[in-house]
Amino acid sequence: MARCRRALRRAAEEPAETETPTPKPTVDPGPLLTGEEVEDIRVDKGETVRFRVRAPEDEEVHVHGYDISRDVAAGETEKISFKATIDGIFEIELEHSGTPIAQLRVDP
Repeated sequence: MARCRRALRRAAEEPAETETPTPKPTVDPGPLLTGEEVEDIRVDKGETVRFRVRAPEDEEVHVHGYDISRDVAAGETEKISFKATIDGIFEIELEHSGTPIAQLRVDP
């Protein structure tokens, strides 16, 4: 009986084994576009285009050809993603200032 109590005490004192959680895969958010240089983004048709935009002033980012526009608040980072359904080469720009920030190439 005493032996059982000692075993129970030891079991209570020893840390329980925990299962190591399997990390969830992270999705690459894509390049951060700031307008300091024109980035090249290249994907195959059917893939997801992903990028982030940060502007020093309130702006609107526009993906030409796809006609996608998003507002970007000054100093904030806006994440943008969409399915590449049209092949070709498209300009991405900060619309109000007319600053090109990327060239998107979608291969067929």
